[in-house]
Amino acid sequence: MVPTTQRRSVRFALTPTLLRAVAAVVHSTLDPTQHRGVRLLANLSLLLMLGLFATGVGTFLTHQPDPNWYNYVEGQGVQPFGVPSEGWAAWHGLFADAAFMLVLFGSAWFVYKVSFYVVRFAVAALVIVLFGHVTGSIIRFNVVKLQGKEFQEAGEGYWQLLSGDLEYIVTARFEMTAVATQLWVIAHVLTLPVLVLGALVSLRQVGRTDPLRSSVSGAARPAD
Repeated sequence: MVPTTQRRSVRFALTPTLLRAVAAVVHSTLDPTQHRGVRLLANLSLLLMLGLFATGVGTFLTHQPDPNWYNYVEGQGVQPFGVPSEGWAAWHGLFADAAFMLVLFGSAWFVYKVSFYVVRFAVAALVIVLFGHVTGSIIRFNVVKLQGKEFQEAGEGYWQLLSGDLEYIVTARFEMTAVATQLWVIAHVLTLPVLVLGALVSLRQVGRTDPLRSSVSGAARPAD
């Protein structure tokens, strides 16, 4: 049998969390103002991640086709109207906007006040959030065409876009083939896990260093 201490060390290594990573930074030689800032940033990040996850799951399961598009004819082009996001999709978009603002301003504060080591992740995180916005807009369908079915016979939710019966979807801008749709859906779903993983890796790297001793973060050193 594996010793208890070894099992615990393996479990700790395999299950790093945002809170552990933040704690590594908070318990370093940060001054009280930086302590509060890092904790606030961590709490807001956790709240937004949970919000994005919950509203994303709700949207993935319940997004409904637009009945105004049931008379769409393949190849005719898009129609001159659309319906704004509602329900889960509207909340998901709101959390996504908030995440963009947090990444933009929160990462800038962290880089300037705490550690310059995360500057690459800060830029990457901004790109990832923008990518999430773009892919979310791309896959927002008005109607779904499944093999052997009419538009009105399709179900609700994005899960059906991963079905082998998918022929194409129609968005507010264009028709999209099954393969392209499925690739974009997968890319969008992976946005949040990639963002979280990047944050964990970056924070753990900061936790192994003394951010106040970095020559590029001298402005963060507390006054004597």
